[in-house]
Amino acid sequence: MLDSLGIHGPDIQPNAGILTGSGGSGQAVFSYDGTKYAEVCFFQGQTLDFDRCTGKFSNPRVIDTDSTAQNSTCAGVAFSPNSRYMYVSRCDTVDQFDMSVTNFNSTRLPVITWDGVFDTTYLRGPGYFTMLTAPDDKIYICPRNSKALHIIHNPNEYGAACNYEKWGLELPTIHSGQLPNIPNFRLGAADPACTTGSNNLADSEGYTVFPNPASDYVIISNHNANLSGALTFQLFDIWGKLVLEKTIDSLPYRIELANFAAMGYHYRIFGAGGKKMMGGVLVKVH
Repeated sequence: MLDSLGIHGPDIQPNAGILTGSGGSGQAVFSYDGTKYAEVCFFQGQTLDFDRCTGKFSNPRVIDTDSTAQNSTCAGVAFSPNSRYMYVSRCDTVDQFDMSVTNFNSTRLPVITWDGVFDTTYLRGPGYFTMLTAPDDKIYICPRNSKALHIIHNPNEYGAACNYEKWGLELPTIHSGQLPNIPNFRLGAADPACTTGSNNLADSEGYTVFPNPASDYVIISNHNANLSGALTFQLFDIWGKLVLEKTIDSLPYRIELANFAAMGYHYRIFGAGGKKMMGGVLVKVH
């Protein structure tokens, strides 16, 4: 997790979901507002709520889909740009779910069904596999072994109004379920703003760790060169192992680094009662 005090983690959340085992290839995505996560594979799928402030998953729910033999060998998932609708592909169908409803499975609606018409050139593949919500607010669907993608032009709309176009985008080469993973660079700040942890820099602005990069030592100091209580300095290597811990009872305080390997380290400074005051990355050079 990244906040005003630096990078924290890795934080492992065991048993976050409810799926058992792997179901082969599929797809996993976050909604455009960052509050939901969904994953589907050959025969199962789930969605979870996601807290952007804490990085925690919650409320796992199975996605009810038709996983009959003829349409269970490929799967994809995408959210509409307004994050209201979730689309799940199953080779010969694409279902739409209204995620604003608590029992979203009750809203499952097949908005696309394969019409059985094949391309006689065999260059444009049938069916529906992976999906991508693109920056143009359309959802592109990749079949298997195809030079063309299907398009959902208005994914924010309910039912047939989502405006599906078969083989709407011609490609220069054949693809087989391959689509780029494009981050949502327009996500913006969390609404409401995060309150977990410390988003107030008042505690950390007074402290400095310098020089950085460092070769032989670093100095811990603050603007006032005084302490209201002892500090604890911890240094972790790139594998998350604690390699140094010092109690700081006066400032400025010098920490020797000459015997440490040249690499990036993560440091944390704690105040009385274990309150985190500062954290960041420290680069050790020769």
